[in-house]
Amino acid sequence: LTGIRRGEACGLQWPDIDLVAEMIHIRRTLAVVNGTPRVEPPKSRRSRRVIDVDEQTADIPRPHRKPPPRHAAELGASWQDTAYAFPTVIGTAQHPDNVGKLFANLVDALDIKPLRLHGLRHTHATHLLAAGINARVVSERLGHADVGFTLQVYGHVLPGQQREAADAAARLLS
Repeated sequence: LTGIRRGEACGLQWPDIDLVAEMIHIRRTLAVVNGTPRVEPPKSRRSRRVIDVDEQTADIPRPHRKPPPRHAAELGASWQDTAYAFPTVIGTAQHPDNVGKLFANLVDALDIKPLRLHGLRHTHATHLLAAGINARVVSERLGHADVGFTLQVYGHVLPGQQREAADAAARLLS
């Protein structure tokens, strides 16, 4: 429900998530370089952004805000008290490739049409454009440098949109 990239989600830290204002600040990404994840600045200047989220989406991370003290105590010295919003069981950042594999396993287990994790970003953008959300807003949510790129990649004509355009043009002239 945000359209953020896999590496951006892996790089999210609690100070980036404002649950009261229902906003997510994209300040870093976890990039994979030669198989090793490393924290980097966002992909472009426009990728450093703030994304509004709805109340239900803001509620998702609330229970995970702090590790259960028992969990940390059980791990002892293995526990790393990081600020990552979606950490591994020992508190470190999730490896982006592992997140992709986990998602692929979930899709397989659900026996649904094959879908890559990045496909959720594509679906988010396409649905927003189909709902009539301004292309500039969609581009800002995705962190694209140019709205033209957003329209070129995600602006598919969905079934019924041509009919809506024809009806809207007729209303304008009647």
